[in-house]
Amino acid sequence: MSVDKSFADIQRFDFNGTAELRAWLSALSAQATAKADGCGTLCAGAKRVVTLVTCSANFAGGRARTLTVFVG
Repeated sequence: MSVDKSFADIQRFDFNGTAELRAWLSALSAQATAKADGCGTLCAGAKRVVTLVTCSANFAGGRARTLTVFVG
């Protein structure tokens, strides 16, 4: 997904258990522009997640960020 750099949902680092983590993942996936096959099943069984964030522009200081979320 591509978001503004102020997108609060991705600036989250702590969860109160796996149910909250899974709900967060489900909310993110609902907004995603690309998803892996079986995304819903992966989110429903998630125990951990790694998120990679990178700038989306060819120049420094742009507002857009591209997010890639890996679920385990």
